[in-house]
Amino acid sequence: MRVYELTGRSYRTPVPPAPITPQARPSDARPVLADGNEIYNNNFTQTAANVPSIAGVANTAYWQYLQLPDFGGSGSVAIEANGGSNFAKVSVSNGGNAPHAIQL
Repeated sequence: MRVYELTGRSYRTPVPPAPITPQARPSDARPVLADGNEIYNNNFTQTAANVPSIAGVANTAYWQYLQLPDFGGSGSVAIEANGGSNFAKVSVSNGGNAPHAIQL
């Protein structure tokens, strides 16, 4: 980073930003978790009935994998442990013809 002395005019007086008014949460939204997190099952350890999950991949409750034939993307999902946490690994065999051809 380089710092230069301002020339040709004086520095402006700093003005704090206006406070942001939080928007109301939609009534049909899932509730925030007790720890404040909005991402459910972020360590890929849960299986739950009647919630979305990735077909054929254990412990993926609340997650969905999407590859639509219209966009030509294909791949697979696996849950792998690393450093005491689980991570979803998406192996892409064909990236398809659109940036959104494969979605997790």
